[in-house]
Amino acid sequence: MDEQEFLKDIFSETDPRDFKRKSITKIITRYSTKELMGIATTIPGGLNMPINNLIEKLTDGRFDPSKENGETRQVHMLMNGDLWKPFVECQKILRVKDFSEEKDKDLDILYISWDLRNEAIRKLGKLRLLIEQYGDGDPDLQTAIKDIDWLYTEKK
Repeated sequence: MDEQEFLKDIFSETDPRDFKRKSITKIITRYSTKELMGIATTIPGGLNMPINNLIEKLTDGRFDPSKENGETRQVHMLMNGDLWKPFVECQKILRVKDFSEEKDKDLDILYISWDLRNEAIRKLGKLRLLIEQYGDGDPDLQTAIKDIDWLYTEKK
């Protein structure tokens, strides 16, 4: 894979939030309504929202773990276990330098963002993605992509 393909892969092919949302959607069917109700109680209005909204809130970490009782905490930890492999895969795809399966095994992956890239790389990636999606072939913006790629290689 050449440098341009690598940069395109890093910046545009994997959206960590979408990766997390799809992973939660996939595993949520393993849980009973009662178990999901416990999780929903940690979200304002959670008991009255559709499941797809619950998934969105969980994806964004917009729930309060301090409101969990023992049973709900156990479900939360089981969900973390079910999400571990997709989380690790996401970090590998993003080529997160500082990620280590051993060192980071205690992360609350249901709660945190799955984008563990450093801030500069996240910003550069988002700019590149915006240009690709909305640049409509503008030559200045196409040149800007090359500049962003250069900045990325300088930052890594």
